[in-house]
Amino acid sequence: MLPLDATMQSTDSTGNNLSGTIKWKAASNEAGISSYVIMPDLKTINGDNERNESRIAEIPATGASAYSYTLSNFLPLDDYNSPPYANQYMIGVKNAMGQLLGYLNSDHQFVPYASDVEIHPYSPDTGGGTGGTGSNTGGTTQPSPVQQNPDGSLTVNPTIVTDSNGRKVAQAGVATNIILDALDHLPSTNDKNQLVLQIPSEGWDDFELDFEAELFQKLLDKNPIMVLVIQSKFTEFHFPASAIQKSIEQFGVPLTGAHVKLRMSKKSLVSEGLLRQLGISSVTTPIDYKMSLIEKNGSDHTMNQFDSYTKHFLTVPNSFSNVAFNHLAGVMIDPITGKYYPVPAVFMKDSNGSLQAQIYGKNNAVYAVVENSKKFPDVENSYAKEAIHTLSSKYVLNGYADGSFKPTDTVTRAEFITMLTRALGVIPDSDNQHSFTDVKSSDWFAQSVGAAVKAHLIRGYSDGSFKPNAEISRMEMLQMIYNAMCSSGIWKETISPADIDKILSPYADHDKIQGWAKEAIAVSIKIGITSGIADGQLAPGMNADRAQSALFLYRMLQILNLIN
Repeated sequence: MLPLDATMQSTDSTGNNLSGTIKWKAASNEAGISSYVIMPDLKTINGDNERNESRIAEIPATGASAYSYTLSNFLPLDDYNSPPYANQYMIGVKNAMGQLLGYLNSDHQFVPYASDVEIHPYSPDTGGGTGGTGSNTGGTTQPSPVQQNPDGSLTVNPTIVTDSNGRKVAQAGVATNIILDALDHLPSTNDKNQLVLQIPSEGWDDFELDFEAELFQKLLDKNPIMVLVIQSKFTEFHFPASAIQKSIEQFGVPLTGAHVKLRMSKKSLVSEGLLRQLGISSVTTPIDYKMSLIEKNGSDHTMNQFDSYTKHFLTVPNSFSNVAFNHLAGVMIDPITGKYYPVPAVFMKDSNGSLQAQIYGKNNAVYAVVENSKKFPDVENSYAKEAIHTLSSKYVLNGYADGSFKPTDTVTRAEFITMLTRALGVIPDSDNQHSFTDVKSSDWFAQSVGAAVKAHLIRGYSDGSFKPNAEISRMEMLQMIYNAMCSSGIWKETISPADIDKILSPYADHDKIQGWAKEAIAVSIKIGITSGIADGQLAPGMNADRAQSALFLYRMLQILNLIN
């Protein structure tokens, strides 16, 4: 596991500085090694048993057979006996989590941290042409596994290992300073709000990518809307630094030495089989996205929910490229419970003509694209026909056992909040964390209500009730939709009190709007979710029907760009 035959030939003839090129052979087994670390040995310098934790340079492990690094004028020889001799430098190895593993001392005994470097004093026969001097950035003659490309992106070259289940696992870690430096060197034409990390598309079943936990706050210090993009040919994962940082803070643990691990897994067998059992036609290979915060002591905290959307791109096979977008749906799969849930998805053609699915989720989970087409004979003449058929095909709305949709039937508050959470990809809350006095854990809608409370979609009544079985009014429905837009992390617009009055005053019944709903209804009119009903009426207290529910949800998703 340790680097072998580490030597250095001094090239400084003055005796005042130590210069030269350190050379070493690769560790006999580089699996699990992310980099080699060059450091001075304080035991030699100070004559005691101190072990130095400072770094001179960090050289990525690339799979090469040998490595080298050139030092120039690094340590004055006054700090130790001259001429230089063995054990004044060490070469350590880091694992994928950034931990130093160990070294082999001059007695060939294993000691934590590094391998000794045998230093050869300057000789006129060997001085001079050793290949220049080291750069300020810790340069190396070997190619780096993390390289910045002309387009500003970083290419990450992982180590591939095989786990006990025979799956090929690609492992890589990207240091904070590399990411921050890459941001400083983005081309002027680039989007300054994101950094792309390119990973190989083939050769792995699982991909593990490590970041130092302190990275995300540093990204936010640079740019509060910074997004990291993990990109390959068949998938992309966009995650806002703000969402990750907020999730980290929820655990309240020390971040020194902690790291965030992202794991992407191709779940072709388990999840595709589950979908087949459920009678669903899978279009893409399901991908499992997981993220966890791992403390220095090894404690692992699953980061499963975020306050804003992460984006997951999946490439749709060419055989489905002509399928209508409203017949393709994004789903989140839970292999443990055997259930699936709708999530927002937008479909588009890339520059090569390939169809891409852009899935929005607030959970780390298994995501896939499926094909589904649903139509109801009793909505053919409905003004909401397109909305009903599209949202039903995307599993947001359900019909009845007799094959009808019943568009003119009224909707209860429990029914609508279930529709709304499905439209937004808010996963039902199995903990049922709410305080409503009239919602029991055994109610069919309890998990949707609990999830809606967590997502800040509903507040209920002043008496502590939710009134789940009450028919929902247009005013209540528009308020819930407005809450959803504000909590989406996408909607950023505001409206002034003067504009609210200006928008509402032309409607003859504007005085019937409750104060708590005025802003929501004014915004809904402004952005086109509703325009009222006939005769210049808003009818805020009128009970909404199923057709109105579908149309309002459809327009909301269009405004948030969560549907085609």
